[in-house]
Amino acid sequence: MPEKVEFNSYDRRFKLRGFLFRPTDGKGGTPIVVMSGGYGDSAERMFPTAEGLAKAGLGVLLYEHRNTGISEGEPRLEVDPIAQVRDMSMAITFAQTLPGFDGERLGLFGTSFSGGHVLAVAGPDKRVKCVVACNPWIAGYEIVLSGAGSKGIQGFTELVQQERRNLLKGKEPTLMVLGRTEDDPSQEPSLFRDNAAMNYYASGPAGSPASWKNELTVYSLSYALEYDVRQYAKRISPTPLLLMVAAADHTMPASLGFEFYNDALEPKKLVVLPGGHYDAYMRDGSLDLVIQASAEWFQSHL
Repeated sequence: MPEKVEFNSYDRRFKLRGFLFRPTDGKGGTPIVVMSGGYGDSAERMFPTAEGLAKAGLGVLLYEHRNTGISEGEPRLEVDPIAQVRDMSMAITFAQTLPGFDGERLGLFGTSFSGGHVLAVAGPDKRVKCVVACNPWIAGYEIVLSGAGSKGIQGFTELVQQERRNLLKGKEPTLMVLGRTEDDPSQEPSLFRDNAAMNYYASGPAGSPASWKNELTVYSLSYALEYDVRQYAKRISPTPLLLMVAAADHTMPASLGFEFYNDALEPKKLVVLPGGHYDAYMRDGSLDLVIQASAEWFQSHL
């Protein structure tokens, strides 16, 4: 079983909590990988990936983002990518203090939303010696436009503007549903309607953790639209980059991942995964391939 850990957020306001996976061979002085989950997701859903890397001889610090799940933070269920990126740098600092690991041999693993975070962190932070991004978030406006169209962009913008008016009046942050199935009859807004996503949330390899909630603050939409990591493509080198992109990913459009990879400098490697976005997290999908490719990349470069 992993060890429970906690450390300060970058602004020292909150305790971020997570899990430490030690390699199964029990050797000391091993490399360590800092890992976190996707948009509004639970760290516990990343257990299979963390366990796979630990079996390959790597330590893993898997932590929960601020405002969600077992971590502290207010407003609850607000997804702020810039704060999450800054917290990731603190997670690196914390990982380097952990006994039994070589903090100079440190890697990052991120998937979906946090796949964008590891690209943003590895660019300027050269404590990171190796980085793996799986189906990463690249450019928020383009992602939302691809999934929801111009009407979706307009609808999200109107929601955010109304929320700003509410916050100006001193009201509490408004919560909205993160995801619904495609046949859900509700007309209330949600970030997405996607059967594959909802199947993952309900039936993924770690099930549905008790701490997870299918909600986010409306203001999180504003942050999502603004978040764009393309500026870091040429800054990651000489840190070795492994980019994994699902060929049929429409959640994080594969074309954006391929464009980022083409812009990135050597050393780099591209792995094209079969299926769509959520197949990368499912045991009957490409989870084993994700674990194997990541483990080999970390073993080669840490």
